[in-house]
Amino acid sequence: MAANIRRPRDARRVSLAELAARSGVAKSTLSQIEGATSNPTLSTPVSLAGALGARLEDLTVAAENRPALVVRAGEGTDISDPSVGARIVDTFPLAHSTAEFHHLTLRVDRSEVSASHGTGSLEHASMLSGSARVGPKDHEVVLHQGDYASYRADVPHTWEAVGEQDAEVWLLAVYPK
Repeated sequence: MAANIRRPRDARRVSLAELAARSGVAKSTLSQIEGATSNPTLSTPVSLAGALGARLEDLTVAAENRPALVVRAGEGTDISDPSVGARIVDTFPLAHSTAEFHHLTLRVDRSEVSASHGTGSLEHASMLSGSARVGPKDHEVVLHQGDYASYRADVPHTWEAVGEQDAEVWLLAVYPK
């Protein structure tokens, strides 16, 4: 359970203190859980799942013991803002990084410049519908339905629908540990 809590917390860049405040679970208890020196009661992972926007199963079942993960349309952690409708569909560890799988809806007549996600961060965008300008500031590319791009996310980078309709994107964000 320790890694299952730490993974989504790290991926969302939430400190122990912030998670404690959001969940109502003491910071010292969280530290013990992540250090695998405490075995929490059921109410603790329920509170943590709510605070992290995760499913209880994600915090309590080891990924290697889960036969399959299915996330239905509209499910996931909503991280939308006025410019971009966004959901984190899954978060998973890689050897030296953490990856998040997002479904984005880029709204027409809006744009967003995202700050760096940390040294070595990358984003991989696959256009589902519409067209969008994506990529590092001043080096953006326009993608159309079916196109794919990979770009640095450790510098300010842009997401912007172009044309007359919203754009839908599958985005894989990779953050080095």
